Amino acid sequence: MKKTYFISLIFLALLYGCEDIFLRFKYEKFNCQNNKFGIEKIWLTNQKINSNVVVSIKNQEFIFQIFDINDDVISFKLTKPEIILKINKVSKTIKGIYQKNIFTLNCVNESFRI
Repeated sequence: MKKTYFISLIFLALLYGCEDIFLRFKYEKFNCQNNKFGIEKIWLTNQKINSNVVVSIKNQEFIFQIFDINDDVISFKLTKPEIILKINKVSKTIKGIYQKNIFTLNCVNESFRI
């Protein structure tokens, strides 16, 4: 009885501690309102360092690369021209830096999870 209870307790602790253990695919898309930088959409499919993020700017797609992730923010950049975007995972707000200009984008988030 004690052994079964102990094994069940450990299994539940492991299951509770693993975020998205049964998640096979996660997709996030941000549709941005009109802005002076021309950023229209952001597609985020893999949230790991060095993963690609597709950003549509003035009807042209650019491949950004994730360079920093923590519990609150995902940061990704394009090297030419140098653009840095940061998505706050909690509030879903997007901030960016382009040519020494700091800006905030108004975007609507769509998430898809399997």
